[in-house]
Amino acid sequence: MRIDKDEFVKIVSLNLRKNSRTGVWSKETESWYARHEIPWELVELFRTYNSSSEISAGAGTLFEESRIVRWNDDFPEALNTRLLIVGSAPNGDHITIDLNTGGTGYLSHEHDWRGNTREFFVVVSPSIGRFVADLSSDPPTIPEDYWEAIRARS
Repeated sequence: MRIDKDEFVKIVSLNLRKNSRTGVWSKETESWYARHEIPWELVELFRTYNSSSEISAGAGTLFEESRIVRWNDDFPEALNTRLLIVGSAPNGDHITIDLNTGGTGYLSHEHDWRGNTREFFVVVSPSIGRFVADLSSDPPTIPEDYWEAIRARS
């Protein structure tokens, strides 16, 4: 699974909100990640660098630990197909990581994807690190939401 840790760490360090802490997880979060068989390298990345508050990712945000758990519990269909919701694009699309490859992109918020989740998931970057770096560049070098990504494919 590709992560591109160095790029993730660089951008997250720049975008951390003042007084945010990193590297402290609750036992419940630790147990949740283990129960859902989240790949170890992603667990380590989030355990070490995920913030206690949202982190800017371009115009979107990456969720803090409790919101990642809550969103994936609320929408288990995504996780059941090995897609982990980790944030939100400005229009409400879900920033999502493919747990099989590390590919990161958007899960449409406008479709009823509960029957076939992957049909409404589009990868725009090979990893979460590259995704955050490309989205945070000025101007962003990748699409900023699901529909922009679909149009870019055409």
